[in-house]
Amino acid sequence: MERRGGVLSVTLQRPGRRNAHDRAQRDELAEALAIVAADPGLHLRAARRRRGFCSGGDLDEFGTAPDPASAHLVRLERSIAVRLLRLRHRTTVWMQGPCAGSGVELAACAGA
Repeated sequence: MERRGGVLSVTLQRPGRRNAHDRAQRDELAEALAIVAADPGLHLRAARRRRGFCSGGDLDEFGTAPDPASAHLVRLERSIAVRLLRLRHRTTVWMQGPCAGSGVELAACAGA
């Protein structure tokens, strides 16, 4: 995350996993979106570093929640797609390369 003036830039930097979302990345994206939500003059720009935009959820974390109900609550409470939709008029996603799974949500829910 880097802020310059009215732009908060977020770069997906998990090239070894094709920028798959893990818990840490999801939480960092949620934090960035909370910062944008709190500052009406701020615009979010998301991009990737190397090898495709985003391959979706990190498969190594699938099935690691203590139970299905807990997993569902996390998806509801920490949904990046819902947060992006709320701020779509102040978000831009720069894509290059493959995009799959929940990575598609980043592009589809952003404003441009």
